[in-house]
Amino acid sequence: MVPGLSALILRGIELVQGRGPAFAARVGILLPPRGAAFAELRRRAAGVTWRGIMVVMEEQANGRPADDGANAVPAAPVNDHRVGTATAGRVRQTAQKLINVLAGAVRLVAAAFAVILLLRIGLAFVAVNPQNVIAEWIVRTADVLVWGFRDLFVPADPRIGLLANYGLAAVFWMVVGFVVAAVLSGLGQLVAGRARS
Repeated sequence: MVPGLSALILRGIELVQGRGPAFAARVGILLPPRGAAFAELRRRAAGVTWRGIMVVMEEQANGRPADDGANAVPAAPVNDHRVGTATAGRVRQTAQKLINVLAGAVRLVAAAFAVILLLRIGLAFVAVNPQNVIAEWIVRTADVLVWGFRDLFVPADPRIGLLANYGLAAVFWMVVGFVVAAVLSGLGQLVAGRARS
């Protein structure tokens, strides 16, 4: 155990107690006992793990008799399925949230790529100062994003070719973004589905 970790955990419990039962209910934690029972918890928990502290708190909250007064805290079983299931559920929920955020980021990036390509098409049909910094940035970035579609269609009018090639590249990025985001969302649902069973 990390030195001082028990004291830090117990200080956190004291802070929660100081805020009262309403705060404890709002944040969804089990409020440990007060007074002499907490002093006993503190005495028994000196130098033990968080799991040991939780076992003592659960004993006292459920009204079960504590051990015979020895200083040793009863160790939680290594294969305690309640602790493992709760932890696995929290991990799966966190993983699902991260996957969903990643899916949203993929959609956002794909949409930004498509907008840049569409702006490049618009610049070809409107009289714009080609030396303008913004116009130069849009043209350079779109030239990178057009990828392999740059010379796919080569009609007589270069603006029509730009419209076809860059427009197809914009559609490509939107489809790729949609497919990758859908796969990530499905993975997030799969993770969440396992968390409920």
